[in-house]
Order: sequence, then C-alpha cells, then structure tokens
Amino acid sequence: MNNDRAWMYQRKDKRGCLNPVFLKGLDNFMQYVISRPSYYNGTNIQCPCSKCRNFGGFWNAETVKLHLMKNGFVSDYYVWSRHGEPYIAGQSGEQSSAHYTNTQDRTNEDNTMYNMVMNVVGLSFDPEMPNAEAQKLYDILKSSERELYEGCETSQLSAMAQMLSLKSDHHWSEACYDQTSQFVKGILPPDNSFLDSFYSTKQYMEELGLPSEQIDCCVNGCMLYWGEDINLEECKFCSQGRYKKYYVWRQSDAIVYKGWLDNARRKYSELVSTARSDWENYNKRDNRVGMNVHLSWVEFWKTTTFKQKSAIQKNNRRSGVGGQPSTHTSGSASHRTIAARMKIQYKCEPTADQLFKLTHTRRVKKKKNLIGVDGEDCEDVEEVETTWIDKKSQQIYETFLALCEQHKEAGLPVDKNALFLEATGGLDKKKRRSRGKFYNGNLRTFDDPVSLFKAKAMGEKKAPS
Repeated sequence: MNNDRAWMYQRKDKRGCLNPVFLKGLDNFMQYVISRPSYYNGTNIQCPCSKCRNFGGFWNAETVKLHLMKNGFVSDYYVWSRHGEPYIAGQSGEQSSAHYTNTQDRTNEDNTMYNMVMNVVGLSFDPEMPNAEAQKLYDILKSSERELYEGCETSQLSAMAQMLSLKSDHHWSEACYDQTSQFVKGILPPDNSFLDSFYSTKQYMEELGLPSEQIDCCVNGCMLYWGEDINLEECKFCSQGRYKKYYVWRQSDAIVYKGWLDNARRKYSELVSTARSDWENYNKRDNRVGMNVHLSWVEFWKTTTFKQKSAIQKNNRRSGVGGQPSTHTSGSASHRTIAARMKIQYKCEPTADQLFKLTHTRRVKKKKNLIGVDGEDCEDVEEVETTWIDKKSQQIYETFLALCEQHKEAGLPVDKNALFLEATGGLDKKKRRSRGKFYNGNLRTFDDPVSLFKAKAMGEKKAPS
C-alpha cells in the first residue's frame, strides 16, 4: 500500500480545477482495482465515491472513475479494504497523524455513525450481487448516509443523532425539539434532508434498527434502573421508591384533576366493557387486565345482583318506540354542548322545544324527477325534507304545539319551557325525573319543575334548596 494517500482528498486545486496529483493517483487506484478480478461482480466493481460510499451498487470501471472525478472518495478510505487491500490493525492510527490529520476531525463523526449502522445491520459485502433482503439493507445504509444537502460533509444520520443527544442532555420537550428542528431546517439550503419533528426522527431511527429505550432513574439521581438493577423497585443507595405510591392533587389544580378524573372514568368504563365482551363472546381475558383482577370480575359478573342490574339498565336503554334504543341526532355531543352552540348561533338562550327539535329531527335529501315541457328531457331536482327520528318524538312536539295554541286562544302567557315539560308528561314524582324520552337522568330537587327542566335542558347547575 502506498503510504502517501493525501491526494485522495485533494481533488481540486486552488483554481477549482481537477488536481493533476489527484488524477495521477486515481489512475493508480483504478489499475490496482482492475488487477484484482476476484472483487468484481461480473465486469463491475464497487464505487467508493462520496455518493455511493461502497454500498451503492456495482458499476463498470469507467463509471466508477467518473464518479470519483465528480464526487471524490468516501471519507476516511485510506485503506482500500473493499477493493482487495488487506487491513492491518494499528496501521491506520499512525497514518492518520501523518497523512490526514486535517480531515480526521471532519470524518470521525461520520465514521462513528457508519460503524454503528454497520454493527446493527451486520452485513459482509461480498462481491456477489445481493439478494432481495440484502439489497433492502443496502438501501437502508445508503439512506442513513445521505448528505444533509448537496456538498455537505455531515450525514443525515449524524445530524439527527446529535439532535437526539441534545434533547436528552438538555431535557428538551417534544415541542421544543420540533420548533428547533423546524428552525434549523428553514435556514439550511433548499432540498435538505433534515427532519423537522421528533416523531419523524424516531421513525427514521427505528427503521434503521436503532430504537430508543426509556430507562428509569432514581428521583435523587443516585442510580439508573438498568442492567442487573432493571427490576428493582427502590433505590439501593437512598431507598427511595421507584414509583409514586399515591399522588396528592393541589387545590390549584382542581380543573386539571377534574379533566383527569373524567378521562380516567371513561377509560376505565371502556376497559371493563371490552373485558366483559371478550369474556362473554370469546371466553378469553383482555391482555390489559391481570389474571387476578379478571377472575374477580368474572365472579362478580356471574352474581345475581349484577345480572338483575344489567337487565334493568338494558331495558332503560330500550325505552323507545317498539323496544328500540332511544336515540337522538346530536351524536356524541351532549345536549349541553348543543345548547351552547345554539346560543352562539342565535345570540340568545334556546328554548327546550328548539333544542328538542334540533336533536330529534334529521334532514333527508330526496331526488324528484320533473317532466320536461314539449318533449324536453326530465330534470332531477334534489329536495331536502325534515323528518322526525320516531313517532314518539313527533307526538311530543305536536302536543307541545297544541298546548301553545290553546294558551294563545285563552289569552294566557306562553311559557315554552313549562309547556314543553307538560307535553313530555311532566315529572315522575317518585324518581324525580322528566317523563318521556328527552331527559330521563336522575336529577336533584330544585325549586320548581320549570327551573328543574330548564337547568337540565340548558346545562345550568343550581344548588338544591
């Protein structure tokens, strides 16, 4: 091996033209490679230019030479190990200080990234053409060594690894990481490959086989729960617990606590419902539920008390016409939410009948054919009709309209909320709930039925007397 290979990274002279020293050394390199046909792939050889990086495919000798003249050699390729030159351990360090000290700092980081990916992939570059699986790994390696932009000496993998390191060292939040990444990407030249979000960076690393791992740490910074200590539940130095046994909410966090509590209730209800459905239909345990908890739930589900309560609630849900579930057209939005939207739209508080009509009617589009005049073609006209969701809803509203007419004819004041409450059947005195199918939830005692119904319809909260 020639001891002086500084010419490999002196491709251009001061005028920006190809350096004659580089061209002479390139000819020697091509002669050396051509003299070793055992490293050929048919008539092609691997290209060591900065774009192909020795794993970008096989090319003929002329193409490889053109690549090297245009792009230069891959960083730190003083030992031509991919082209038949034996690598002698310990020799590279001496040559580094003698011949490429100026480029070592620049290439050391990229080499580290390259070696890390190589260790994960574990490929040996044979002179044979790669199969489909190996070619996929070649493509991953090629992608991991992409330049940030044309002519940049830093690879995409190196840049993203540094960003993740900064996030870990300085405890960046994801929002901080995303904003910083977007700023960096914005000041780089166009068509750069810098990733502008933490999510895309994580996906990029995982595709390379470099997943992230979360390691717990002692709250006092004494130790990491890693390796032999991964299963410990308290610090072996300060005896501080690894997990919080309980959490005390501050009074100032009441709004946060309420949101957390509502979400926890909903999630727990969904979990129990799914677990019961899996047990009844497939006789299997939900993977999110421990065995002891699952067995205790099954015992409770088999009790007479639970079966009776479940049957009652099932009948309540099927209190509509014909035994069908009572429904409305507001979807997952509550009546309180619908009332708030109506208040914004109409600039006033909606009455109970307006809210009822909006949530119990639907608009249906129907097409009608109109016969043309004087033999002209028929014309399709689309009309929109408003229909009630069931007969019971229509009957309640018609009863309400009739009551309004009676009061007008008698010269009595028309209180729409009170009349609508009367149209639904009034209050059930035993259960303190509104009859009918509009509101049937358990309610506290209020001053009078009208304020009770208005509070339920409008979403108001009033303390009981």
